[in-house]
Amino acid sequence: MCDANASWAAANYAMQAFAALLNEQDEMYITYMSDVGTENEGAVPIDLTDVNSAVTWIREGEKVGNFGGTPMRSVEIAMDQLKAIQEDDPNTQFWLVILTDGSMGADVSGYSDLQSLLNDYAGTAMSNGSSVYINYMGIGSNAVSIQADTGKGLDSVQAGTDIVPALSDIANKVSGRLKFEGDQIAQPDGKTVTVHSDIPLYTISVFSQSSNAEVTAASHETDLTVERNIPLKYPEADTAQTDTSLFGNAAVITNGDKVIPAGDYTITFSEEVSLENLVVMYQPAIKMSAVIQKDGVTVDDPGTLRTDDVV
Repeated sequence: MCDANASWAAANYAMQAFAALLNEQDEMYITYMSDVGTENEGAVPIDLTDVNSAVTWIREGEKVGNFGGTPMRSVEIAMDQLKAIQEDDPNTQFWLVILTDGSMGADVSGYSDLQSLLNDYAGTAMSNGSSVYINYMGIGSNAVSIQADTGKGLDSVQAGTDIVPALSDIANKVSGRLKFEGDQIAQPDGKTVTVHSDIPLYTISVFSQSSNAEVTAASHETDLTVERNIPLKYPEADTAQTDTSLFGNAAVITNGDKVIPAGDYTITFSEEVSLENLVVMYQPAIKMSAVIQKDGVTVDDPGTLRTDDVV
């Protein structure tokens, strides 16, 4: 979700990067605050089966809309969309991500401000029984401040004008990725970065900011597949803005239909990059399973167990 005002370009860019870092099997909907109260009101589905086209559409197809305010009703619309999704897989997660640069108009019945609304939404059970996760990101000094409640899955960050660290943190959480940090990552030269993992991986994702550098190659003991390079650009529709720092690239590295084995990986770029403006993330390829047994017999239904049973 984004506001259409002076920080619209930053919010648009944030959505581009956010979509580029998601997985093709994920579902994404955007609720435009500027549409609330119009015939276009609703949550717009974003087709992540073609992530490049989805990012282009966000950048070029999104309209700036009106600058008349920020209706809290838009958050309600987005939450209603999540609650309407029918999902049986208990492992599926639901995320409500809010990007805004202003205060919220109290236009939801029974709620005087956004904080009280999000407090009630936090911990809401979705169709598969899991609780919704809420990430609020305030952009700029005029954004309303929200108190987090991490115990109920409500996170909040005031990003100022530097959205990249906050955005990458949110994208990490939603996509299930972790960041290579410390001695896990190094830069032998300007166009090469090396990373190390002690566990097998599904994917490696690279988010470069303030650079047009694409990932040209990645290797372990054998070459890996650079599945996508998606340019992130300043939204040209906003001609009033001149923030030339809003550009970058998002890349995803895989090993085809196999996991990436543990070890050291070398990532090569088309031009020089800086570790200060680079976020390299990974998806662990770890599966955990547990079996409950009673008297040597597997218990398929834990509900049959009693307080004094020994398992």
